[in-house]
Amino acid sequence: MVEIWHPILDDNSEVATMLGDRDITLARYTIKIETFSALSEMMLDTKVQKYETDLFEASGQKWKLSLYPTGDKERNGDGYISLYLVIAETDNLPLGWEVMNVYFKLFVFDKIQDKYMNFQGNLYGNLIPMNKKSHKT
Repeated sequence: MVEIWHPILDDNSEVATMLGDRDITLARYTIKIETFSALSEMMLDTKVQKYETDLFEASGQKWKLSLYPTGDKERNGDGYISLYLVIAETDNLPLGWEVMNVYFKLFVFDKIQDKYMNFQGNLYGNLIPMNKKSHKT
């Protein structure tokens, strides 16, 4: 599951207060993979490196999750599970676009150990496109 918060700034504030539910909009997106090992094997057999979720909307933007079950080899993730939160449909955004003050949590449930792993962070400023073709020189 991924949760994305977007603070709502008032007209006089440069920094949003992260405390208080009334100042934050929350979006949730859940994906359930029944058999991770079967997905990994199928992807290895077909030589597909990543699995991408459907698009979901949060904070006025479209997002997706990109999962590399055997790691993102281009970013030295070989042998690890790589999971990315990716902003989608950036081609129509204006030059120099920014996503400001987006806070996210990724929850991954490990069935073998019967526990959740929680990863959180924030996005602000210009995001780096994951697709090399997106870079214009």
